[in-house]
Amino acid sequence: MNKDFLIPDVKDVLEGRTTDVYFLRTLEILERDGKNPYVVMQVLVKEFPDPKYNFAVLTGTYRVANLLKGKPLNVYSMREGEVFFEGEPIMRVEGYYRDFGVYENSILGFLSKSTGISTKAARVTIAAKGKTVFEFGTRRTDPFLAGVVSYAAMVGGFTGLSNVAGAEMLGLEAVGTMPHLLMMMYGSAEQGFKAYHRHMPKDVPRVALIDTFDDPLIEAETALKVFGKGLQGVRVDSGDLKKHAEDVGRILRVRGYPDVKLFASGRLDEYRVEEIVDFYDGFGVGTAIADAPSFDFSLKPVEIDGKPTAKRGYLTGSGTKDVYREKWVDWVVPAGQTVSGEKLLHPLILKGEVVGKRSLDETVKFTRERVSSMPDELKNLRRKVEPRVKLIF
Repeated sequence: MNKDFLIPDVKDVLEGRTTDVYFLRTLEILERDGKNPYVVMQVLVKEFPDPKYNFAVLTGTYRVANLLKGKPLNVYSMREGEVFFEGEPIMRVEGYYRDFGVYENSILGFLSKSTGISTKAARVTIAAKGKTVFEFGTRRTDPFLAGVVSYAAMVGGFTGLSNVAGAEMLGLEAVGTMPHLLMMMYGSAEQGFKAYHRHMPKDVPRVALIDTFDDPLIEAETALKVFGKGLQGVRVDSGDLKKHAEDVGRILRVRGYPDVKLFASGRLDEYRVEEIVDFYDGFGVGTAIADAPSFDFSLKPVEIDGKPTAKRGYLTGSGTKDVYREKWVDWVVPAGQTVSGEKLLHPLILKGEVVGKRSLDETVKFTRERVSSMPDELKNLRRKVEPRVKLIF
């Protein structure tokens, strides 16, 4: 582990050292008594972290697969990027407990943070009505989570991301405009714009940040003066975003630049994007994504040595369950029982071998199709609808 940056190494995770101590004590007790029960454990979330959420987007399953591969286990899961609801199993792990019990913290951690980000990103994407949305949030989180934030935002529907390391991990090009710092270093918007235009390669988009020293209307005029026909867009990061969009948009049209795009950033979330979506062509969303609330997943036994069991008050009761979806209602049924609809739990690991893994492009496409096909009431960002999970047992 690296004590300077307070991070464990991959080796620490794979060796189970990122667990809670009581799991180690449990394993020690079982080992001393010669017990190693065959268990089926399910992952679900009882309630979403925000009472306005009607759905969530699952991510982190591939990190779980990479953690558990090679172990004598079977893992069934909803697909990476799948839409799911409160109170239904999204994953189950089958195997001898001492082969994976030490990983409970890591399994839940991989799913909880990532799913929070991908869900928030999907909600922002809905609010943006198909317009460009960039992820600007990694300055608001631990830098060692840059890849997690970037990946989950992209699966949730974002168009691009600004973090260099995150983009490299995903095989993408980082995107962005310019910081206020650039203009401040040169003492004026005009000089900062000129330096940018002078030194940046031609294939780097000319999108000017126009609220560093003066009103965006004034700095938009400056951007037109410096970039001319090469100006592709302007970004506003503060103040009355609606008014700025109206004012700047008007001056761009009057000056004969109606195709220059307007971008907004600065403390945006799905609700703020929803309010200003008709005034802008794209959005940069940061803190709301990086600080998206984590999901309180639990991993509980539902079967031990072939006997159904459950913790008191467990939502789906004892016994292994499957999940089927028909017309956006999910039915939780005893494993092996078939009902009409699409089966949602698919093999992720079989006898230790990872199966069914898809590329980032395939996962992004899958999620976008899922989210876009939801009925409008599920896409409502401000009102909770009736539960979509039904239990049959």
